[in-house]
Amino acid sequence: LFVEDKTSLLISLGQESSEPWHKVTALFILMADQEEEAAMLGFETVRYVLVEGKTKETIPVRCALAILMAFTNRHGVENSKVAEEALGLVFSLHTRLEPMIKRILSNELTEPENLSMKKHVVEEEWIPLITEVTGVIRNPQHPPSTQFSALNHLKKALLDVHGKVLSGDDWGMVIEKVLFALCESVLNAGVSTEHEKEAEQTRAYGVMTLIVDVVKQHKSELSQHLPPSRFESLWIQLIKYLERFKKIIPGDEIPKQLEELEQLSRSE
Repeated sequence: LFVEDKTSLLISLGQESSEPWHKVTALFILMADQEEEAAMLGFETVRYVLVEGKTKETIPVRCALAILMAFTNRHGVENSKVAEEALGLVFSLHTRLEPMIKRILSNELTEPENLSMKKHVVEEEWIPLITEVTGVIRNPQHPPSTQFSALNHLKKALLDVHGKVLSGDDWGMVIEKVLFALCESVLNAGVSTEHEKEAEQTRAYGVMTLIVDVVKQHKSELSQHLPPSRFESLWIQLIKYLERFKKIIPGDEIPKQLEELEQLSRSE
């Protein structure tokens, strides 16, 4: 009934209609609060509104994110399939941002327009997206399959076209506030069984390679735009984290990454 009767109402709402969209968001979050069977019916409605229906380009990204994370966090522990599907829809929100990111990179806007759009896209939509996905990886209540799905989404988000619109200062914030926090969660996780240990090694390896790849890919922007003292502090902290990862990740992968970073630091 909601889909049939209310879709026309949702289409009529512009993205700037913040109060009505907040009410719609609250309604969907109430669906996520229901018992699993009822919540899954609600999730099918969410899928229609966000992906299949004409409303998919209308609902603000911040509202769609709040709805999807409600389903991910409230049902992901018992039903990892739902969490992974919700995370897949979260990544579709990154795709929605691509046209705006390409406009920013095209230099077709005036400088004030460019700054305004970049602030909106980066600070209000893109960074909240990656922060929420990172929270799923950090949450020990989620099963490994959900955490790995979130980690894969995070890799795509950080290493694809979206990253081109971030300045060195933006990347410094992402590394320090998001990725370093993720490292801490992985390094401080307690494991008891052999199965948990194996899963934790896989998660640690994924996090370690992600942060190294991000730093390698964006080192030039970081070194050019961050104050020298902040860049040096970030670099030293990265090395310290890799040294700590040696306790979790066996083999020669960590020494290899440390050697590559050492060579990279000498190349400029």
